[in-house]
Amino acid sequence: MSETVREMLTDGFGGRLAQWRRRRRMSQLGLALEAGISSRHLSFVETGRSRPSREMVLLLYGALDVPLREQNDLLLAAGFAPVRRETPLDAAPMEGMLAALRLILARHDPFGAVALDRNWDIVMASAAYAAVVNECRLPAESGRPLATLVTPLGLTAPPRPNMLRLLCHPAGYRRRVSPAGAPATTRAMPRAALCCTRCWPIPTCQRRPTRCRVAIRRSSFRSSSATAMAALGAS
Repeated sequence: MSETVREMLTDGFGGRLAQWRRRRRMSQLGLALEAGISSRHLSFVETGRSRPSREMVLLLYGALDVPLREQNDLLLAAGFAPVRRETPLDAAPMEGMLAALRLILARHDPFGAVALDRNWDIVMASAAYAAVVNECRLPAESGRPLATLVTPLGLTAPPRPNMLRLLCHPAGYRRRVSPAGAPATTRAMPRAALCCTRCWPIPTCQRRPTRCRVAIRRSSFRSSSATAMAALGAS
């Protein structure tokens, strides 16, 4: 259950509904028009004078664009069964999706590629990117345990390293992208991910950049990474 839902569970159903409405910066009248109900009935629901049905709960949270996980949690809090199933990534039905994800990430070598979840946690990474993440591993802090090492093309176990923390933390990527720290990051990458006799701009490559299959693949890095992250969005 997310922290947002934990905070809202301290109030009744109407209080949680009002909090989501304020998060979306909507008035009671605006939400009532969006949901197709009367503002009087919505006011009764928020104040607890009226108990909504299951269909009404789905209608209101659909109008508020509440994320699917929070919809399930809040339905349970309102006394109703969840409507959507959540399958763990390591479950047997997800093997096909994970195989496709590994293929997408592996095709980016020698360039880095990473798959993230909705919290910007690293779920899976290519060999090159896993080496960089492990080299820039953040130290354990108060209330935050040491992140798990990333295995190339393997499902990262919790607690997973967070991309945003790695980017912004002084001991993360910032420590390695300075002129003095760049050689350390280069040495951290496996030679197999950096050197390929068929790839530009490695000096051993005699092909022109426009003919190198990996150089061409570089142009599709952004779209393919977005596809990899989208595959995890519904999980």
